[in-house]
Amino acid sequence: MKNNKAYINFAWSVATIFLAVLVMQTRWQLNIFDICISKTQWNDELLYYKQIEAIIKNGLRHGIYGYNESRALVGGLGAWSPILYIPYVVFGKIFGWHYFSPIVFNLICAVIVLFLLFEVLELDIFTKIIIGLVLSCNLTYIRYAFSVTPEFIIIETLLVFAVAMMKLNKEEYSERWFIIANVVMTSLILSRGYYALLGLYISYVLYKKSKKSKEIVVVGINTVVALLGYVFVLHFLTAPYFKTLINYGNLFSFYELIANIIKCIQVEFVLMYGALFGINAEGVYYIIFWICIVLFAILGIKKGEKQYLLVAFLYLALQFAIWILYDVQIGSRHVIAPSIVGTVVIAIKEKQKIFNFVIVLAVALLTIGANSEYSFKPPLDEGHVYCKELVEQQQQIGKIIGKSVDEWDNTMIWTISSVYTDLYAVPSYLGINCCYDDYVEKNQVKSLYVATNFDAKWDTIARDMNWKLVYKYSETCIWKTR
Repeated sequence: MKNNKAYINFAWSVATIFLAVLVMQTRWQLNIFDICISKTQWNDELLYYKQIEAIIKNGLRHGIYGYNESRALVGGLGAWSPILYIPYVVFGKIFGWHYFSPIVFNLICAVIVLFLLFEVLELDIFTKIIIGLVLSCNLTYIRYAFSVTPEFIIIETLLVFAVAMMKLNKEEYSERWFIIANVVMTSLILSRGYYALLGLYISYVLYKKSKKSKEIVVVGINTVVALLGYVFVLHFLTAPYFKTLINYGNLFSFYELIANIIKCIQVEFVLMYGALFGINAEGVYYIIFWICIVLFAILGIKKGEKQYLLVAFLYLALQFAIWILYDVQIGSRHVIAPSIVGTVVIAIKEKQKIFNFVIVLAVALLTIGANSEYSFKPPLDEGHVYCKELVEQQQQIGKIIGKSVDEWDNTMIWTISSVYTDLYAVPSYLGINCCYDDYVEKNQVKSLYVATNFDAKWDTIARDMNWKLVYKYSETCIWKTR
């Protein structure tokens, strides 16, 4: 009987992801088998994919990723925490790495985490239906599954944390779920430091359930150590970006801080207003995030459970952090995982059917109704023609450009005006350093290779700087600088 229950829960998990894919396919009238990372509209995706490929095939012996030839103090990786790459690297080491690998990994991961949620929490059929609907009707969720950017792995990790905390909250005390919650929280903090807020939630649940001071101290130490680890990773293992991604300057002037918060609130309101008419995706993320804040507050008041008031407070703390430290539009991606996981938790805890269907309807109207193809429509490569061409080009380029001992000789500059999707064909041992055109034009670059588009301007620059054209393909020229 227990095995039958597990099979049913697994079937529910597969059905939920299948429905989500079907909704996306129907919304955009596309064939999911034509989806391919290599045609992405998101240029960040190129760097994520190529860095994972570099680690899988070369370990840490590859060229330098960075911006305007910046580099990490240790190693050659780019601007984001390398902790985010680990699950993909493990998968790629075992099963190989190609343009569909991240999608396969994400879909498998989604099924496993949903199965864990259904199996561990022993949910009734109605709740499973609501979770299935709230996820499948959220185009943000399934869109990021067809991506190699870190949002999806963070969503799944945060879901596992939510499961662990619901078990820890439900039972008197479970050392197993206590350990799982701490391990998952650590991985989240090392990926994005603001998840240190989760330490407050674990501590509150432990205090409320059994006043376990020893375990609370362990959580506190673990949170601080993980946060220090995140600072270490950012300082030593990541390359400086074009501009500061986190703005600490506002913290040192009260008036600037207040002025910036007011400005950010205005921008966020404009984004959310536009989202009601399907104009942008960022406003959609914020609306769902604020729905979660309000509903968690209502759950806490209605059920008399203070931990949900604490969750609402932690969501607000994240919102204030975005107002203070980030650009509101770019920072919107940081609320994607909490908003998706929040809707799932609310679906589990709120038993009123009409209340749940209203949530599903709101999520569906906001994400399915949005016209932002850039944010919600996955990249298509019909018949994988471009994908096959890139594989062939990568082989050809590998014959011309060999692997060198020197890191900068293993580095290719991606000029920002060039066709970045062509750079998927760059051999795995070459690091890709993204540079503004004027940086390349005005400086004697350290990188041995430069990728540009077809342009008379670059022909002139190459002649003036004594560059040599070594390869030309698609819309890209590769130049050797010395």
